[in-house]
Amino acid sequence: MYGLALLNTEERERAQEYFINALEEAEKLTIADWGNAYPGNDPKSWSKGLSEMKRAIQKNIEISK
Repeated sequence: MYGLALLNTEERERAQEYFINALEEAEKLTIADWGNAYPGNDPKSWSKGLSEMKRAIQKNIEISK
């Protein structure tokens, strides 16, 4: 979220640092971690949710370049 705030205030370089850090941390998550964070979601969708989050971070990295 902080990276998005920086991006929206035209601080692209700083935003990119936060997005890269977020992706590094997201890569450490397991599907079970995702399910624990979002326990109301259907377990069948946990893998998709985790993948979508990683793709969103990657997209933000590209936007911040």
